[in-house]
Amino acid sequence: MQHILPRGFQRIRYYGLMSGACRHNKYKKALALLQPHAVQRRMRTVCQIVAAMLGRDIDECEHCGARQLHCRRLPSDPGWLARHVTWDKQRGPPAGLLRKAK
Repeated sequence: MQHILPRGFQRIRYYGLMSGACRHNKYKKALALLQPHAVQRRMRTVCQIVAAMLGRDIDECEHCGARQLHCRRLPSDPGWLARHVTWDKQRGPPAGLLRKAK
C-alpha cells in the first residue's frame, strides 16, 4: 500500500526517502527499522515456571532440604475426558433475541 497516500498528501519523488540518490540505501534501512523484531524466547519446563512464581525450588522439602521429585508414568484412562470435562450443551438463542427479530 505504498502507492496509496492518505487524503491531502501528495508524493514528491525527488525529495526525502523517495529521491533517486537516497532511495536504494535509506529506503531499505527504513523498512528494516519498521519491521517488528523477533522476540527470543527460551523454553522452560512447568517446574521452572512454578519455581519462578513461588520464588523457591519446588522439588526441595521446606523442612529437611531433601529432593522430592518423583517421576512416574501414569496409565492412560480413556474415560477421564468424559468424566472431568463438561461439554457445553447446544441450545437456542436467548428468548429476548427471538422476540426482537420478529
